[in-house]
Amino acid sequence: MKSIDIVTTFAGILTVGALFSYFNANDTNSKNLALSVGLTTAGITGGAFTSNKLSSNTLDEQLENLQKKHDDELSSKNQEIKGFQKAHETLTNSNNDLITANSELHNRIDKGEKSLAQLRFINSNLEKSTKDKLAELNAKLNIDDTRCDELIEDVKKQFAESLQF
Repeated sequence: MKSIDIVTTFAGILTVGALFSYFNANDTNSKNLALSVGLTTAGITGGAFTSNKLSSNTLDEQLENLQKKHDDELSSKNQEIKGFQKAHETLTNSNNDLITANSELHNRIDKGEKSLAQLRFINSNLEKSTKDKLAELNAKLNIDDTRCDELIEDVKKQFAESLQF
């Protein structure tokens, strides 16, 4: 309870007491005194009550203005937070997409490296096989060359023999 409320309450009690004293008084001096005290305390009560109401209304208006200001700031901050949350969600989704794409790229690189290793192995096998086949063909050609020379020699001998007849 505020001090102004205490003053108003006591002044109100004194005013009621003065009113009872006025009606119960038998002589004029007592009535005048009770009336003076009653009017004085009624003035104090009215002044305190009015002052309390005016200051209360002013404070209420100030509190309402402060509350509205804080509510507006809170609303603004909530909007900012929602914007930040949306941006965070967007960035998180983008980051997840990049992680997925990076993982897929690494998988493709690994597959490519495995395929390249297989191609190198196949290429070395083909080179070896080709060299072996070339060596084999060269050996056959060399054998064929001697047969050809032998055939030419035989043809020359037979031609020479046929010329001698």
